[in-house]
This record gives sequence, C-alpha cells and structure tokens, in this order.
Amino acid sequence: MKKIAIVTDSTADLPEELAKTTGISVIPLKVFFGNDEYLDGETLKHGEFIKKLEATDVFPTTSQPSPGEFMTLYKKLSEQGFKKIISLHISSKLSGTMDSAKMAKSMLPDIDIRIIDTLSTSLGLGLAALKAVSLSKSTNDIDGITKEIETELNSIKVYFSVSSLNYLIKNGRIGKAQGFFGNLLDLKPLLALHNGSGEITPVRKIRGKNNVINEIINLITANYEKDKCKYGIGIANSCMEKEADYVHKILSEKIPGEKILSSNVGAVIGSHVGPEVIGVGIY
Repeated sequence: MKKIAIVTDSTADLPEELAKTTGISVIPLKVFFGNDEYLDGETLKHGEFIKKLEATDVFPTTSQPSPGEFMTLYKKLSEQGFKKIISLHISSKLSGTMDSAKMAKSMLPDIDIRIIDTLSTSLGLGLAALKAVSLSKSTNDIDGITKEIETELNSIKVYFSVSSLNYLIKNGRIGKAQGFFGNLLDLKPLLALHNGSGEITPVRKIRGKNNVINEIINLITANYEKDKCKYGIGIANSCMEKEADYVHKILSEKIPGEKILSSNVGAVIGSHVGPEVIGVGIY
C-alpha cells in the first residue's frame, strides 16, 4: 500500500511543475466570466486570466469544487493505492471548499481522509501542503501529521497588498478590513492572513507602493526564525514581476540559504484581489 496522498486546491498557487514533482493533487476551483466557466489553473491559466480581466468590465466570480468532484479525486487516489489522504484547503471563512471536501469524506467511509482548514490561502496554503508532503515521506502516521499541521496553523502568515480594493469589496472577501480604508488616495493597504483568524485583516495604510513592499519584507524578516522555518517562504504576484524579483532579492540577502518559492497568483485569487497584487507567505 502506498503512503499518504496529499491534496490541496488551486488557491494554493503552487507552480504546476512543483505540484507534479511533489505528488500533490490539486483540485481546481471555478472561475466565471458571465456564463463562461473555467477551471482555475487548468482551462484558465494566469496569463489567460489577466487578458480576460483586461478585456471586460465584468467582474469574475468564483465557486468551490462540488462534493462529487472531491469524491472523484479521492476515489481515484484510493484506486491508485492511497488509503490515507490529507486534504488541505483554503480558509473556510473565504470559501465553501472545505464544506465540499467534508461532504465527500462523509460519503467515503472506507478511505481515511483528513480535512484540514489551513485558515489561509495562496502560498500560505501552498507551504502547508508542501509541509504535509515532507512529513509524509518520513512517516505513515496520519494522526501525527494532521496534529502537527493543525497545531502550527497560527504560524502561517501571509502579508499582501493590492492596487485596488474594488475586487475584494465586490466579492465580499474584505473580512475584518471593512471600513478600514475610506478614500485611500495614494495610500496602499497592507493586508494579512495570519494568527489563525482565517480572515483578511488590515495591518496599516502606507504611502507609496515601494514603501508597502518594503514593509512586507520587514514583517517577513521579523517573523523569521531560522530553526523553525523548515518549509520555506513563498512570494506570489500578479502583474508585479519586477516587484516580486526585488522582494526575492532582498529576502535572499536578509535570509541567506533559506528556500524562497516564487509563483503567480491563480485565477481564483486574482478574481478577488484584482490584476495587481503581491504577497509573501511564511510558515
């Protein structure tokens, strides 16, 4: 019998090749432009999504995978010899994906499935999935792996900034940041998903794009502990490649030897934050 299968969803923003080489199964969420439906990361890649976003005034909407789609994936993994599955997903306060996964689990009693609400998303979720892979290589103790990840959820921190709040507000994902902003003028919002809240929370408003990016770097380095950051740092961006390269360069200098993962924001996350965003996650 094979070891434990690791499942996550497309909001983890893991590079496709990395997901393949680590054996992580990624179930896609859905993106809608009007009546047109796309699968995040499969039938709608990052570049195609940005082109569609720029070509229309229609706000994209999103939807979680159905319980049936989760069942199909879990059954496929079971048939491949995986009788134990750890399924890690986007915060239940941001998406109904967890509900679908739990419903699928309830209909598959013969498969040992553990559903973990990471209370995060993007590379915060991605890093958690990579940790699960790392742990599963050394042990088949699904109870131990699940417990270790769940007890460390507060250590997942994601800091990010967007160029426009319209997408977050329109899609109702503003969380505790509602009312924080007002007229930002040239102030840039610094937002976070951290401390196990599972919601987008405001950090502060900062004048100028460069200053907010430098503050994200400061927050990541302040939270960094060499002996505890075993699963890396992740930088995700959309249409801010130059800024992401700068963040990568500075973090590499400040934290030499640490693995830093770079990725594009997927279509689902992009639907909620808009075309320009940069964020950094640390486990």
